[in-house]
Amino acid sequence: MLAQLEDSFLQYEFLMKKIEIMKISCLDGKNINKVLPMVETVWERYEQKFTDIFLTDLFKEALLKAPLYKNGKILTFYKAVQTSSAPIRIDLVVRNPELFGQNQTSFYENVLRKAVNL
Repeated sequence: MLAQLEDSFLQYEFLMKKIEIMKISCLDGKNINKVLPMVETVWERYEQKFTDIFLTDLFKEALLKAPLYKNGKILTFYKAVQTSSAPIRIDLVVRNPELFGQNQTSFYENVLRKAVNL
């Protein structure tokens, strides 16, 4: 049964890398005492708030190392603003927003995840 569960997780490996996983056992009590502290940690990350300056500087620094292009055009980023928390929502001020797709969104998400351990 556990092997089937782990196999099904492999289908969603791209997502599973982004979430906390803890193996517990209700039968022998393994890691039961760690569940609530982990929930608290995850919730704190979920409701984080960032300043516009922090986000903007973070993304500009990342773009200096790896500029984004689409159809041969460099994608220009101006500013980032957090508009909500729990869940975190960040609006980007950019030139030519129609050129921004899932790949570009994933870039910014990964930069933020790496910087603040989301």
